[in-house]
Amino acid sequence: VFFSFLYQIAETSNSFLNRMLNRETITRITYKNDAYLLTGLNIEEIYPETNSFITYDGSMTIPPCFETVTWILMNKPVYLTRMQVNL
Repeated sequence: VFFSFLYQIAETSNSFLNRMLNRETITRITYKNDAYLLTGLNIEEIYPETNSFITYDGSMTIPPCFETVTWILMNKPVYLTRMQVNL
């Protein structure tokens, strides 16, 4: 299952992305295969506030492009600032 989000530019930053991409967090990962456990993040916070969505069967977007994916498209956008989009 893969989620696809539309985003819209907003004046207010997305608090989930603020916590996930802050300098303290991203500087802990320096080398390939480094890992850092992010605590206190709830992935549901990034979803738009809606109960409506559509699904369709499709494929992966990278090789080997298996046709075994269910895409979920939300009917409302995720709001991001220009800075968050450019990260």
